[in-house]
Amino acid sequence: MGETLNGVSGLDINVEKEIVEHKLNELRMKGASDKEITRAMKDLGIQRARFYGWPNTYAFSKAMGEMVVGELKERLPIGKLPFFIGDVDSVLDLIPADMVVNAMIVAIIAHASKQPSETIYQVGSSMRNPVKYCNVQDFAFRYFSNKPWINNDGKPVIFGTKIRVLDSMPSFHQYMALRYLLPLKGLGLVNTAFCHLFQGIYSNLKRKINYVTRMVDIYRPYLFNEAIFDYINIEKLRMSARSSLEEYDMFYFDPKCIDWDYYFMNIHIPGIVKYIFK
Repeated sequence: MGETLNGVSGLDINVEKEIVEHKLNELRMKGASDKEITRAMKDLGIQRARFYGWPNTYAFSKAMGEMVVGELKERLPIGKLPFFIGDVDSVLDLIPADMVVNAMIVAIIAHASKQPSETIYQVGSSMRNPVKYCNVQDFAFRYFSNKPWINNDGKPVIFGTKIRVLDSMPSFHQYMALRYLLPLKGLGLVNTAFCHLFQGIYSNLKRKINYVTRMVDIYRPYLFNEAIFDYINIEKLRMSARSSLEEYDMFYFDPKCIDWDYYFMNIHIPGIVKYIFK
C-alpha cells in the first residue's frame, strides 16, 4: 500500500497538486484554449502516472481534482454569505406587519359607507421615516457581534469585519467570475480530462453558483431601487381616523413613531433568530 511498482518513493499528493497548479497557470499565461488545456492535462496525467507506475493514475487524477474542489469549497461555504450586493445608500420601504393590518382595518372603516374607491394606500416608511441598507447592515453587524449565532456544531459564528458590499452588477459579475467561475472551469477541464471522475461535485457546485446568480437577477430591481413611495393618501387616512375614530390609538400606523435602532435590535432580528434560525 502506497508503494509504486518502479521503486519510486510513495505518491505525495501535495507535490502533485503543486505540479498541476503550476502547469495550469503556465497554460493560462500562454493563452491556451480549453481544448489545448484539456489535452495538456491529459498528457501530464499520463506522464506522472508512468513516473509512479500505472496503478497510481487514479490517485494522481484525484489529486488534481481535489486541488480545485478544495479551493471552490473554501470560497463557497455552505450557509454563509461572503458578500452582499446592492446600493447601501438606497432607501428601504419597510413597515411592521401589524401597522399594515391596522391601516387596512382603518381603511375598511373609512370606506364602509362610501361608494367604491380606487384610492391606493401605500403603507410604508420610505418617505416619512426612511431607513437605508447601510443602516440595516450596521444593525445586523452590531447585533451578531454582541450575540453571535450558534452554529449546528455548537460553536458561535464569529466575524471581525462587516460583510463585503458589491455596489453594482458589473462588480458582482466580476467577483463571481474571478472567485467562483474560473476555478469551476478548471474543475470542469479536469473532470473532462479524467473521464468525469468529479462529475457529482462539479454539478453540485455549478448548481449552487447558478442559483446565486439567478437570485441576484431576480432581486436586482429591489437591490438597486431608488424609488420613494408617496405617503399622501395614507396620511389623509390617518388624519381622518384621528379626528373621527374613537379607537384610533388602538390602530396606530404612523411609521414616524418607529425607532429603527430599537426595532431591529430588540424586535426584528431577535424574532428572526427565534422563529427562522432553527
